[in-house]
Amino acid sequence: MRNKFLAIGAVVVLMVSVLLGGCAAPAVEEEEATMVPVEVTCPVIENCFWGSEGIVLLPNLNIVNPNSYPVVLRDVPYTVETVGVVLQSGSGRVLNIMIPAESQATVVPGFVALIPFYTAGVFTAEGYTLQEAMAEHVLPLWKSLGGSLYSAAYAEAWDALSPEDLTFVVSGRIEQVSPKGQELAVNYSASWLRIAVMD
Repeated sequence: MRNKFLAIGAVVVLMVSVLLGGCAAPAVEEEEATMVPVEVTCPVIENCFWGSEGIVLLPNLNIVNPNSYPVVLRDVPYTVETVGVVLQSGSGRVLNIMIPAESQATVVPGFVALIPFYTAGVFTAEGYTLQEAMAEHVLPLWKSLGGSLYSAAYAEAWDALSPEDLTFVVSGRIEQVSPKGQELAVNYSASWLRIAVMD
């Protein structure tokens, strides 16, 4: 008889435990803090290649995620300009980058390829003649970037030039997304000063 009562008691305790467990409040999902913009700086623009036929630059962007959760950057579009003109723009080369919480990443969003007569076209579009563009803009830019003389016709003007400091500005509009679907468009602008190296 005693064993029978013990068995019944065990069943009752089990049923109460199941009922209590079934009535427990569901876990409340933690609310995601409002997303704040990433912070973008330009620590350097590297000379990847330089010569008489062309110059290739690699803009480096340091992107800091100040949020307490990771964010995804859908794209990192970029425009690079110096001496008041846009050298090149691009997008779609760096997609869906995840930056961990309160961390940073260095991103090279693309490259800037400069070819003498193509670069002159950037200035002729601003109203300069080809000769003006070459003598007043392309030659000084080329020399300041460490390039080589690309045409003997400009040898005298080239020899008279000294490299100059150049301020580059990299800008664009980044779309960032949080783990729970918050979206934020961030306009960024970062500058970098290239100190001239004298011959």
